[in-house]
Amino acid sequence: MLKEGLFREARPDAVIGFHCVPSLNLGTVGLRRGISNASCDTVTVRVTGKGGHGAHPDLCVDPVVICAYLLTQLQTVVSRENLATQPAVLTFGTIHGGTAPNIIPDEVVMQGTLRTFDETARRQAMNASCDVLFEKGMPPLVNTPALCDLIRLSARRVLGDGAVREDLPPSLGSDDFSCIQEACGGQGVQFLLGTRSEAIPNSGVGLHVAENIFPDEALLPAAALLSQIAWDYLRK
Repeated sequence: MLKEGLFREARPDAVIGFHCVPSLNLGTVGLRRGISNASCDTVTVRVTGKGGHGAHPDLCVDPVVICAYLLTQLQTVVSRENLATQPAVLTFGTIHGGTAPNIIPDEVVMQGTLRTFDETARRQAMNASCDVLFEKGMPPLVNTPALCDLIRLSARRVLGDGAVREDLPPSLGSDDFSCIQEACGGQGVQFLLGTRSEAIPNSGVGLHVAENIFPDEALLPAAALLSQIAWDYLRK
């Protein structure tokens, strides 16, 4: 959307969005000032060796063994290179190499994600000197405090006094809302919208769980709140 010129004609003063969460009850809003979600960058490690017959590893350079070693050692990037007060998570989700059990391949490729809350830590962790490709993804999502205050008041007006939860921890999950927010000069908030209901089975199973049910009824308070936020912001 941004590449196609979403803000080419005019850039908004601020952007407000929401993300459904089955951990909160229907009609409840989760609101966090400041850091809300982590950045997410893709890491590709390509290990090139020398392939050959599995019976003669002495004649080869085995990228599978090297990759296995790297996979465990790379975890020390977080524990030894990253400042402990600035959380980071390095996770490898794919590893591909080889075509047969008795053949040592020429190459193995691992891919994973690096997530941080801090932009400086994000840049330092990318200081690679080997055959590693970092593909820049989503920046951290940092909710604007003043807009959080506005949303809190708007939510109370339209949803009631007990509708807002502000005791939620930041998430190391990421969201591309941060890209739109960044394009608006960093001014914006993504609040959380509760979708769990005792009357609807499986509505509280968990985020990104296939069996979870997201009830359509959750969109009613969301639409009401977004409208109230726009009204209160423009009136202010």
